[in-house]
Amino acid sequence: MAEGWPADRPLNVLEVGAGYGSLTRHLLPLLPADRTEYVFTDVSRYFLDRAETEFAAYPFLRCDLFDLDRPPTAQGFDGRSADLVIAASVLHDMRQVRRTLAALRSVLAPGGVLLLVEQTTFHPWFDLVMGLQQGFDNFEDTELRQGHCLLDRAQWQQELTAAGFIRSELLTTTGGPASVGFDVLVAQGPAVQRRFAPEELRAFVAERLARHMVPAQLFALDELPLSPTGKVDRAALAQAGRRGSVRGRPARPPRTDRQRKLVDIWKEVLGLNQIDLADDFLELGGDSLLAARLAAQLQSAFGVPVPVRTVLEYTTVEALDGHLEQLLGPSEPITEER
Repeated sequence: MAEGWPADRPLNVLEVGAGYGSLTRHLLPLLPADRTEYVFTDVSRYFLDRAETEFAAYPFLRCDLFDLDRPPTAQGFDGRSADLVIAASVLHDMRQVRRTLAALRSVLAPGGVLLLVEQTTFHPWFDLVMGLQQGFDNFEDTELRQGHCLLDRAQWQQELTAAGFIRSELLTTTGGPASVGFDVLVAQGPAVQRRFAPEELRAFVAERLARHMVPAQLFALDELPLSPTGKVDRAALAQAGRRGSVRGRPARPPRTDRQRKLVDIWKEVLGLNQIDLADDFLELGGDSLLAARLAAQLQSAFGVPVPVRTVLEYTTVEALDGHLEQLLGPSEPITEER
């Protein structure tokens, strides 16, 4: 796949449940370093920190958290941009295989490929070794998996088809790992996919609502993330699209003491790590409730009344600083520490 990939576009690879990177270390040398974007994911930060150290020689690899039991869109993985998704000995640990396969298909680019490495034959002695691993008996789809969490070859291919993959193949040859029921499967996603067009919806809403009432970001979720008690997991829902808001360039630092205070307040209210002087409060996810909170903090910090309408009118740090300058006068410039 890497050898035949077009030279004018990057190869986007997403590895899920990557763990110790046992497969990753064999794959990375095969990929073109100048046109590959490899995202190494796991549910545990421990594995991500370890991977960042072990694979530091591969600058095209980055690490991120990804929980396969939660909707990808609620975690910021909603772009349908992965040309290749890799899942090595992890999908059998999922609570519901069908839901997870549908989720992985949803992050694939049109015509993208899913590569699976799975144990497809159950041996009684697994209960003494694999059975002690966390998640081995965590499955909920007992109508599909009875007695143990593994699927056989035929079941995997049936489930891949049911999840919307247009074709699947078993790549394992006879002998070797196949002799103990360890298999490699590949499946291809559909070449044409329906996509949600959030900008069209935003434009429609913008014609009918005040600017501060237009959602900064819109997401289409196949399902809402739920807590263990079955309620909507609002904390998980708040993570949707957070990765999409990461800046691809460093933010310009504040030039005055007042700008520095404004930036710090914006970071706290919006929950962001960095703020550019020209960032728009509404485009970063600010709404009328956050504007009220921001206005209260500004009034406390500068000792002057700051109505909510002022925050909604002067929506960048620079613009708001200019407004405050008319009330408070010039601010002291920040001098570099020597």
